[in-house]
Amino acid sequence: RDAAHLRFFLRALFFSTSCKEKHMTWLLTMIKVFVPSGCEVDKIAKLLLLVTAPMKRSSKEGFLQLHDNIDAVPACIRVAKFRYEELSKVFMSLRRFKNSKKCSNDPPSGRDFMVQILSSLFKEPEDWLPENKASLLLLCGLEVTKEYLKYLLNQALLLQDGNKFPKLGDLFLGLFTMQSRFQRKLDPIFTCMDEIAILLPLDKRQGFLNSVWDAMTNEYVEVLDEEADLDENSAEACLCKDSKAHLCTAMKSLAVRFIMKGYAADGGAAAADAAVPETQSPMGTTAVDDNDDMEE
Repeated sequence: RDAAHLRFFLRALFFSTSCKEKHMTWLLTMIKVFVPSGCEVDKIAKLLLLVTAPMKRSSKEGFLQLHDNIDAVPACIRVAKFRYEELSKVFMSLRRFKNSKKCSNDPPSGRDFMVQILSSLFKEPEDWLPENKASLLLLCGLEVTKEYLKYLLNQALLLQDGNKFPKLGDLFLGLFTMQSRFQRKLDPIFTCMDEIAILLPLDKRQGFLNSVWDAMTNEYVEVLDEEADLDENSAEACLCKDSKAHLCTAMKSLAVRFIMKGYAADGGAAAADAAVPETQSPMGTTAVDDNDDMEE
């Protein structure tokens, strides 16, 4: 409840103006007041999350909806926007300023700094679910998504953990499934995957692709196990069926992509195709507006 009171105070003091031209001035002022150095990404991330966090609608006590970041997947784009649209707008406004000439002499600036803020956001209050990380990235746009993926790639290469890329695999799981839940084409996510694969040394590409596929199949098995323990008419069972349908959509498309690109030279694509049961796509024949793809 204290966090909710602080949120109301911050919004009343720094976000009450209706003049859009002054929003950035007040945002920078808020950061300057609470993070004087302007360099502590963890504190900036907490501040941005606090001031944009939605209130829990079902709560009469006024609690912030923060715990959903670590234990609840948005069912659709409407839910994702309720949680993250304002955060994405504030983040993108700060990013544009940090990348502008106005900020060139005001360190820290640039993309690396903003990516570090994203990384810190995704750890508040604990590590976010991949689907929630993906939801925020998709709302921020393709360029930000690619920057964060490259950041994870560099982190993995620095750790030199053989040919394993679990964090990249988990994030692509989130990106594929949430793009499906948003009823958008999967092509932009495939483009991201291809670009990351090209950046890797040849001897590590298969390990990266295996990590993406392993994340998808492991999640599918977990959903199946959870569904088996539920009453088929319960709300939880319906959620499992929905998750399974979106995973199937992504996994089938991924298996086809592996074959088309010749990624699965070891027969992994054929095994992948066999592993995914026939399931009606949750997108059905819904027309998708090209302007609704993942773009800034």
